[in-house]
Amino acid sequence: LGDTAWGSAYRTTRGAQGFTVIQLSSLPLLSDFSAEEVERHPFPILSDNEWDFDRPDADYFAQLQWMIEYANKCGLSVALIALWWTYVPNARLWSMAMPRPVMSLEQGTRYVQYLAELLEGLDVIWLLTGDDTFHGEGTVEYTRALGGALRAADPNGRLISVHPSRISGDCFHAEDWLDLNMIQSSHFDAYPNLAYEYTAQEWGRQPKKPVVNGEICYEGHAGFDYGHVLDRYDVRRAAWWSVLSGCLVGITYGANGIWKWFREEDRSGKHKVAFQLWREALELAGATDLCRMRILLEEIEWWRLEPAQGLLVSLPIRHTAVAAAPDGQLLVAYIPRMPPTCATIALDLQGMSGSGYLWDAETGERTRIELPEKGNLVVAAPDGRDVVVVIKKAHSK
Repeated sequence: LGDTAWGSAYRTTRGAQGFTVIQLSSLPLLSDFSAEEVERHPFPILSDNEWDFDRPDADYFAQLQWMIEYANKCGLSVALIALWWTYVPNARLWSMAMPRPVMSLEQGTRYVQYLAELLEGLDVIWLLTGDDTFHGEGTVEYTRALGGALRAADPNGRLISVHPSRISGDCFHAEDWLDLNMIQSSHFDAYPNLAYEYTAQEWGRQPKKPVVNGEICYEGHAGFDYGHVLDRYDVRRAAWWSVLSGCLVGITYGANGIWKWFREEDRSGKHKVAFQLWREALELAGATDLCRMRILLEEIEWWRLEPAQGLLVSLPIRHTAVAAAPDGQLLVAYIPRMPPTCATIALDLQGMSGSGYLWDAETGERTRIELPEKGNLVVAAPDGRDVVVVIKKAHSK
């Protein structure tokens, strides 16, 4: 269970809450912050759009090393983005183009080799690039070359992937260095379905590789389409849809006030629609919901699950995600909020028997359910609630 941002008090709190991974960038995010807003620069600035990438700043990278060491001491792995898309030649986020300092392939190769040596022995998951669409000329080849160079340079064999703006598998699934596929369902308030559609697309690739949703909708973020400020329910729904559709090894949460590191002086202008101080954002309820989700999944042996939409025999008006163990010993389904007249689903238990309960996704309260001796299990979600159906210790008759 990951989160996105950093800061000493932040890391201590997230570790205590039950998060296991912190996702951060090794370099400033120039797509979101100007060079003038960056307090310490990783390389000498030669001009507005040119940095001396051959001379890393020792103090900057000593600070990065310390931050990762401290996160590890708090029980947190660090998913480290080596190059945000702004540093990759011809890379773009959607249709956005901007003048900025970029690394040549030689410089990028030397940089990932430098990071591998600098951070040797630390608990790091490598993410080669961040938020790239991989539509720009040469960006796929550039990333493939970085992956090969990093794999050769890392003596610890740490996991490698990318943090895409959509999905990683189209470009990199066949690469030997890619250990897991990552998706980003992002902050589209008109298209929450991307959480399960992108996941299912990656899960279906052969040979199988683990899938992670590296950026579900951020709590407190204004939606891209209608400006709806995404809340704990939006986050929870994206998380459950992702996991039960194939993101079985993990998801990454985000809170808008944290990754933007909002302070009181930011309470104006473009931030006012979805503004929240970072210390307040640290306590948002969505984070608690996902930590509670992690506890439940660890109780029920999540590693045995696989997507099993075929067991849903009804057609609810909103997507209901289903996963089950192939041996018939475990079934989990997530029912999102639906109008009371439509909040009933039917599941084919295929002769399974055992114990079952409804788990309220917001409170964690459990309600026992009776399993039928034969036929389908019909479940009605409480009015206005999203719930998880858990059937365990089952067996085929």
